[in-house]
Amino acid sequence: MPASPPAAGDGSPSRSAPAGAACGYHLLKIVGYSRTKSGPSGKGIKSRPFTVGGRTWFVEYCPSCPYGPVQDKYYFSFISLALVLVDTVAEDAKARVTISLLDQDGNLVPSYSQTSEIVNFSTEGRWWYPLIERGVLEKSEYLKDDSFTLRFDVTVMKDIHTEPEETPFIVVPPSDMHQHFGNLLSSTEGTTPVF
Repeated sequence: MPASPPAAGDGSPSRSAPAGAACGYHLLKIVGYSRTKSGPSGKGIKSRPFTVGGRTWFVEYCPSCPYGPVQDKYYFSFISLALVLVDTVAEDAKARVTISLLDQDGNLVPSYSQTSEIVNFSTEGRWWYPLIERGVLEKSEYLKDDSFTLRFDVTVMKDIHTEPEETPFIVVPPSDMHQHFGNLLSSTEGTTPVF
């Protein structure tokens, strides 16, 4: 089986998240990389499902797929990856994903890390990215013993529901200023009003 279970981080909490968001990550170790290249062109390999932010996801690894909906032959030379929403919960699933290649020590390789905008997976279903050309990976130090590891950091945005603060209703008694003013004008004792 080319895609093995993650060594760690099956939907585990990850880094800091904005208010109203849930973060987690998933590690995908590709073992037997050379065998994955010989599969049918344009066919992806699915990871096992994982949960982040109360939603179920899987990763699709495609060693020779066109980049998402773009059927450009140029991208057949890339390893493309997708984060896919599995569940069909009615609530929108808006998320940001960062796909990163890891070095042999488990550190992120900045030049092979890509972060999406916030994607509404409820309408889009998946987010694709051509991470690295196969030839570049094959010549790199990141491919060792025919395997390499990818990390998917997922931030699921939660809607923050705020109730408008109720302004207390204060009953104000009717004004009786006209009575006071009338009393002042009719009273001649002590003062004489001048207009």
